[in-house]
Amino acid sequence: MNFFDATLSADGGQLAFGGIVMPAPKLGKSLPPGETIRIGIRPEHLDEAEGVGMMATADVIEHLGSTAYIHATLPSGEVVVAEKRRTQAKPAETVSLRFDPANARYFGRDGKRIR
Repeated sequence: MNFFDATLSADGGQLAFGGIVMPAPKLGKSLPPGETIRIGIRPEHLDEAEGVGMMATADVIEHLGSTAYIHATLPSGEVVVAEKRRTQAKPAETVSLRFDPANARYFGRDGKRIR
């Protein structure tokens, strides 16, 4: 799983992490503005057709039959691993990754899951 530290905006409506900003999902508890939480995204969930998008630079691509794992770096410098079923990506190329926020996992600063 890919883990990112995310910060809740002052109005509580957005989360920022990895150089992107996304709408804040409904979480299991109320959080104060500016709170930092962790988001967990599975590699297989970064191959969605729609959702929150992020661009990354491919570092290593592991072709494993019908799927490939792309080890990439976000503009923020964070490393991410994505599973892509159909890809022709090569190292040093920019790849588009998308995920559905409903499939992500959200954790409080204490490490306990909040959604």
